[in-house]
Amino acid sequence: MNYRLSLVTAPTVEPLLLREVKDHLRLPHDTHAEDAQLWIYMRAAREYIEGKYGIAGVVLATQTWDLILDQFPASDQITIPLYPLQQASSLKYTDSANLETTWAASNYTVDLDSEPGRIVLTYQNTWPSATLAPMNPIKVRFIAGYDPAGNVIPASPAITTRRKRLPETLKAALLLLVGHFYENREETTNENTAISRRLALGVDALVAGHTRPERYAV
Repeated sequence: MNYRLSLVTAPTVEPLLLREVKDHLRLPHDTHAEDAQLWIYMRAAREYIEGKYGIAGVVLATQTWDLILDQFPASDQITIPLYPLQQASSLKYTDSANLETTWAASNYTVDLDSEPGRIVLTYQNTWPSATLAPMNPIKVRFIAGYDPAGNVIPASPAITTRRKRLPETLKAALLLLVGHFYENREETTNENTAISRRLALGVDALVAGHTRPERYAV
């Protein structure tokens, strides 16, 4: 099924700490002349890996997205193509009269344990039967991302949002990219082809276990 992803709220923190980056680059912590440039590289590395345009089907720090569908699926579930899923905030649909309805959360359950996460119909329930608007009628708003602090919040009746620890493979891939951006501030030339190939292989190997979102059938 065709779907689109739209970023609603960007992350307010980065999955890497500045001190981690400086340790990786062997830069002194008390020197701040290049901090602004390092932050650019940190954001660029994150965007290279995550989100709808990234090379992996993950989001590396907490952020909010809309999953946009043209129709409800024939099956009893909607797969959220970016993970780890923290929370499905709402499911809304717009009918042919341009009336938007928020579908009650009691009609479905949210699977936070699977990667990717899912919205699954409750027993003997069906998707809304309304005649849908011709463009972008269904929007699932969700929050996803790893915990930058490295904490795992356990499931409990009092907690509706769960965050998972950022895997070390993804952290290493981020550091590798930041190091490449720092050392190569211009476009890589032909003489450095071997270096670029090793970088690509290193990052690809580190994120290989995190599948691209296009492989998921919504």
